[in-house]
Amino acid sequence: IKYKDEPIVKDILDYFESYLRVQGRTAYLSLSQGSKSSDITGSILALHALTFGQRNTQSIEKLSNFVAQSNPGSDNKGDEQQNNFWFSDTQMALASLSLSTYDVMKDNTNPDCTLDIVSYQSTLLSASFDSPSDPSVHFSSLFE
Repeated sequence: IKYKDEPIVKDILDYFESYLRVQGRTAYLSLSQGSKSSDITGSILALHALTFGQRNTQSIEKLSNFVAQSNPGSDNKGDEQQNNFWFSDTQMALASLSLSTYDVMKDNTNPDCTLDIVSYQSTLLSASFDSPSDPSVHFSSLFE
């Protein structure tokens, strides 16, 4: 990263690290100094910034675990398991980008991912990726 050694960038990355709270094998970005409440969007963006800033600490690994596992479970309505059901589409896209950037930094290029895109009760796209040579997938639809 071109500007990673600039003092302002170091200050921002230090600021992110000062708000990290470690909890077992995960860490999250707190909403405010001393808070025990997590900020999922902030955690996602902090992971991305800290990865690009080449901060390679155990806390960053724990932060990636938090982003990858955030709120797995059911939607409490008796439905089947839905991972990250409360992520917005923007949060899911940013989390995917941040986690893939982190994986590249860690030289982990062996995917183990299943992608299901669902609209209401219709599955629009379903794909599994378990090899770096898996082809990309795409879907398009007319909106009427």
